[in-house]
Amino acid sequence: MRPFWGGYAVPLSPKGVANIASTPPWHYAGDIVGVEFWAEPAAAEATLPEGLTPDPDSSGRVVAFFVDWQFNGEDDELLEPVRSRYREFFVLVDAR
Repeated sequence: MRPFWGGYAVPLSPKGVANIASTPPWHYAGDIVGVEFWAEPAAAEATLPEGLTPDPDSSGRVVAFFVDWQFNGEDDELLEPVRSRYREFFVLVDAR
């Protein structure tokens, strides 16, 4: 029988303490900037995976988000604050 590897997120470990992310609940605070714009439909389509097409009703609508996050969970972030802060950038394209 394989031993139990515990934890909420990888890397899992026998004691469940090697996780990069702590177990929920997580409480987030952050600064978010969203930029809405309309791209050429062909340019929007070039960013989509196979099987998706731009939504014809939105005419290439795109929203880009710049996010500076901080979370807290099990108080581990108080010992090592760099583990609870991160930045993200993501783009949402209206698609079907």
